[in-house]
Amino acid sequence: MISSSMARRLRVYVAAGLAMTAGWVAPALAGGAMATGGLTSQPIGHYDFCKLHPG
Repeated sequence: MISSSMARRLRVYVAAGLAMTAGWVAPALAGGAMATGGLTSQPIGHYDFCKLHPG
């Protein structure tokens, strides 16, 4: 059987873990894809990189 102080401590640790996880997940969900204003070009060096490292 779990003592009340141990259960209380466990609840605090779980709450802290959930808060930290929410802090990491929220920015990732909010980011999404970058909006562009129209036609864009690939970054400098992208073509050469893809030639050297085919996917």
